Amino acid sequence: MAVSIAQRVCNEIGVEPVKIDGVCGPRTLAALAVVDVKKFLRIATWRVVAFHINTALASWDQKRFLRGWVNRANRRQATALEMAADE
Repeated sequence: MAVSIAQRVCNEIGVEPVKIDGVCGPRTLAALAVVDVKKFLRIATWRVVAFHINTALASWDQKRFLRGWVNRANRRQATALEMAADE
């Protein structure tokens, strides 16, 4: 799932188009190497949160986990932004 999300985000941002196949090959890596990190993280986090919202909507017994999933996605984004700033 993570690679597919990364590929979709790269295509949305407008870097070199990559096939959305879930495989982290040389074209995906090349696209990730030139992407705007902050923009990528914002969109990728939104996509992950949207995935979790759809999961909760499709299966109401999963709804109780939604807040934790969203919090985790936001924490991951904040950590990744901090790491990117250190480079």
